[in-house]
Amino acid sequence: MASVSKRKLNSKVVKIKAPVMMVQQGDGYDTPVWMDRHFFPNLLDRIKKYKIEMTGIEFKHNAVKITFKDYKHATKFRLIYEKTPEIF
Repeated sequence: MASVSKRKLNSKVVKIKAPVMMVQQGDGYDTPVWMDRHFFPNLLDRIKKYKIEMTGIEFKHNAVKITFKDYKHATKFRLIYEKTPEIF
């Protein structure tokens, strides 16, 4: 079973493991490179399907940090992600 970050339940930020690498470009900025090309579109489709409102997304090395509208949307995402991680 996949797990999400074990932050406070009232947090509106969720960090999940993802097949992404941050590669530094010549201009000094990091660019995300996806090891599984279907992961990110599936993630966004699932968020849209359940009408979960997110306000921001940040790519880390081997992780994605998602900020939601409020803690209720974050909790809803956590429950969906932990139930069916193989879809993402």
